[in-house]
Amino acid sequence: MKFWKILKSNYKLAILLILLLYILTLNYKNSNSNLIIGDSTNTNINTSVDIINYNTTDSLLFDLEIYAGRFDSVVIDENPTKKLSKYLWNGAPRYRNWVTHREWRGSHCRGSVQKKAFRAWKSTEIDNFIDFMCMAAIEETVVYTDIPPELIVAQAIIESNFGKSRLASQANNYFGHKYRGSESEMFVIAHDDSPTDRFTKYKSVWFSIRYHSQLLMRKYRKRIHKEPTLNRWLYALCGGLTVDGSKKFVKRGNSVYATSCMTEPCYSQKLKYIINKYRLTDRIIKHNKK
Repeated sequence: MKFWKILKSNYKLAILLILLLYILTLNYKNSNSNLIIGDSTNTNINTSVDIINYNTTDSLLFDLEIYAGRFDSVVIDENPTKKLSKYLWNGAPRYRNWVTHREWRGSHCRGSVQKKAFRAWKSTEIDNFIDFMCMAAIEETVVYTDIPPELIVAQAIIESNFGKSRLASQANNYFGHKYRGSESEMFVIAHDDSPTDRFTKYKSVWFSIRYHSQLLMRKYRKRIHKEPTLNRWLYALCGGLTVDGSKKFVKRGNSVYATSCMTEPCYSQKLKYIINKYRLTDRIIKHNKK
């Protein structure tokens, strides 16, 4: 009882005690969040940095801001001879099968009815694309057994925006591959890192997937010295599992798969997020049983 009387009579002491309790609580939380664990790459990963909280991460950050050609826009009248709206009742484009970054967010929809219909349309397109890519990846990894099929699917999701980017539609380019040659019929221009980026045009989706597999095996597989697990592939693509790790990797004279390896959140973290969010491993197992 004397203790409480002292506190009541000395408000400064009470404030100091409250501040002390608050500081102790913060230190306890930080000590728990900085636990070091070992992943399958035998690399120590700080859980407070490398493990994404999938409940609080803004999905828009991953689903909308990454794919190649994300700055595309419709700058001309798509069908000037007709007076019909360039969008269907559900918000899907009427005269093309790709959408811009702005459209994918539903910014073009008018009214709650169309917005709801557009979300339903988009959800169906996402599911159909994932199912298609899961089956394609399963077939591809029969040939290239070292590549995890969920990695192929996750990269296609990110780089093609579920197959709805202009590059995927007009160039069958599902993985954001740049073109380095000079033949004009072999590439399309899309605004990505710069307004004049050249991206390879493929004969079909199969050619895009096959080239991507060959690239992974030729350039990134040799970075993996043990069993080629998913985590080791993610590490190989970015030279690390964090932005800091990727920057150090590049500083030593190495290259990474995407410039977003070096911007928050790291490209490898984005892939891991996509794999978890859409349960790609489970879906691939399901398709494998068919």
